[in-house]
Amino acid sequence: MAPERCSQCGGELELRQEGSVQGLFCGNCDWYCVTSNLPSIELDHTEYEVRTAGGDVHNQAHIKAVAEVSGRNFLGARKLLQETEPLVYKGKAPEVARAEAVLAAAGLGVQIRPQES
Repeated sequence: MAPERCSQCGGELELRQEGSVQGLFCGNCDWYCVTSNLPSIELDHTEYEVRTAGGDVHNQAHIKAVAEVSGRNFLGARKLLQETEPLVYKGKAPEVARAEAVLAAAGLGVQIRPQES
């Protein structure tokens, strides 16, 4: 496939991507064209529920993970773990991904609703 050429000088264009910005840049002159490139997780406006399973109210790692994700203190998190499938977080996809990682790292089962596709 032939490289793209600059419309100003005919030089070869280089594709660059950094964070949420991507664009074509001419290596010969100052021409460039940039646009946003947002990850699909940032564009997901679905409200998700994160529930945990298999939590042990005597396991400090489980309690601390639930406390971190739910925003509760240690005692509140332990009480929450006494529920069947407790709702520990509700929010958008980027935060849900972080919550899932924290809970899974502590050895807790995680259920996300609605199901991610």
